[in-house]
Amino acid sequence: MTVAAVVPVLGVYALHRYAAVHPHALHVLPFDSGWVPEQHALSRYHVRWYLATLLFLAFDVEMLFEVPPGP
Repeated sequence: MTVAAVVPVLGVYALHRYAAVHPHALHVLPFDSGWVPEQHALSRYHVRWYLATLLFLAFDVEMLFEVPPGP
């Protein structure tokens, strides 16, 4: 059963890798006034900020239920 599930997936993946169009690197870079990007867009954010964001959202949503609605 595992072979029947894995073989088609690997086959489709291999077909994609074989038939995929590999664009030129200059055509897929983000446009920034002609400057070449120095770093990846997501590399600026450290992983600790994701935890801080989740904690903020949890307490922020909690405040919705603590404050009674206006008249």
